[in-house]
Amino acid sequence: MELVPPLVGAVALAGVVAAALSTASSLFQQAAAALSRDIYQRYINPDVDEKKFMTVSKICVVITAVITFALSVFQETSAAAIVYAQLFAGAAWAAWCPAIVLGVTWKRATKEGAFWSMTIGLIAAMIVGLGRTFHFTPKWLAPNVVGLVISAIILVVVSLLTEPTDEEIQFFEEIHKTSTPKTV
Repeated sequence: MELVPPLVGAVALAGVVAAALSTASSLFQQAAAALSRDIYQRYINPDVDEKKFMTVSKICVVITAVITFALSVFQETSAAAIVYAQLFAGAAWAAWCPAIVLGVTWKRATKEGAFWSMTIGLIAAMIVGLGRTFHFTPKWLAPNVVGLVISAIILVVVSLLTEPTDEEIQFFEEIHKTSTPKTV
């Protein structure tokens, strides 16, 4: 109250709350999309038509909302959920970053390399993060750095041990084509 004038403090607080709500809604939407697209469509019903997929997507939004609400009701869970959500988001970013960057910049990157780097990198980052929480890894060991390094190493090693498919090579070359403007 005494640090800044009330109007400035209110605007700053509104900005912080807006950023938090924006992040929360993005994470909420990503969770629902992961349930519908990455789990239902990919593994349960790959040939789903658009109308049924939209229905399943809406159900996934409701499921995600119910789980989020249930976890936020209990004070013990809500505070921990924020910490673990941040840990998971940072770990996921760190584990997926090498696959995203090297997938479009390194011709030798393979789908298998990307899959294993994201999976093992995420698991390693989560283990380190939980280890810091439960005191079996050192506090100075950053989970996202561990996930990033392990993910990058796994991507390179697995990609070197596997051959890129013709589709992967064609996709890489397609995204690296330079388009020449047509002259009139």
